[in-house]
Amino acid sequence: MPTFVKTTVLEAPVETVFAFHERDDALRLLSPRFPPLRLIRKTGGIEPGSKVELKIGPFRWTALHTAYEKNRLFVDEQIEGPFAKWVHRHEFESLGRATRLTDRVEYRLPGGEWMNRLLGWAVQLGLEQMFRERHRITKLYCEKETRERNPRKNPKKTMKTCLLSALLLPAGLLAAEALPQAGQPAPDFALPSQDGSRISLHDFKGKWVVLYFYPKDGTAGCTIEAHNFQRDIAKYEQNRAVIVGVSVDSTGSHREFCAKQGLTFKLLADTEKSVSRQYGSLMNLLGYKISSRNTFLVNPEGRIAKVWTGVDPGRHSTEVLAALAQFAR
Repeated sequence: MPTFVKTTVLEAPVETVFAFHERDDALRLLSPRFPPLRLIRKTGGIEPGSKVELKIGPFRWTALHTAYEKNRLFVDEQIEGPFAKWVHRHEFESLGRATRLTDRVEYRLPGGEWMNRLLGWAVQLGLEQMFRERHRITKLYCEKETRERNPRKNPKKTMKTCLLSALLLPAGLLAAEALPQAGQPAPDFALPSQDGSRISLHDFKGKWVVLYFYPKDGTAGCTIEAHNFQRDIAKYEQNRAVIVGVSVDSTGSHREFCAKQGLTFKLLADTEKSVSRQYGSLMNLLGYKISSRNTFLVNPEGRIAKVWTGVDPGRHSTEVLAALAQFAR
């Protein structure tokens, strides 16, 4: 069953963090701004047997609390809602004056394994967006309460914290460039790869380049797409073609993905999102900017020969090989 995990360390004792989740208004404070959430009915707090009924966007959601250990964990399970299964563990670990907060969600989408493969990556990104915001709010309230109980005069540290917070605020939306078309010169770029080396498009002049953009390392569709490119790597080499993947993930994420999946081609880290934007392949999913699943076939002269948008990861490598075969005639 797919699992999502989000962990944050808060500079507040575990008693403060757990008590925050027991507040009557905790659900309201932690509710996402989108999709809109409306509380229909709530019985009890977070102890076993307590129930909450919500309207989240178009969906009705009823959750039942099933486990509770004070200052350690509580668990809720969906008994009505959009998921085939949803079990959410809220875990609290004392680190002395700090707390490690972990949200662990096991879920299953309706429609079986094929639906998990098709939409699982989108669910993971949506959960990441939601729980990142929930942890931010929890951290804000709990650390503020801790500071008020234990005031310390340290203006230098306060200024540093304020500056850091400002730097971490989400950047404004930037418009994507138009999608480059077949016949146009492929925009050149330079990005770091999973091994730390800096890769430029012009490094491959004289070869065909399969430049593919994908949403996120380790998600179902992206793993299938990468596996199929790797499976066919010998066929690409016969066609004097190289595979180059691009996403907004870090080099460390790429390194782990390649090691786990046995990938030998280059994955480039577009963490500034500039190349994805340059190729018209940056999209906004629930406020989280990721690369779209688009592919550009670049000929040995550096011009775009063919463009695929919104590709099917399961059959895409076969499509690209067929196109290479056509151009070889």
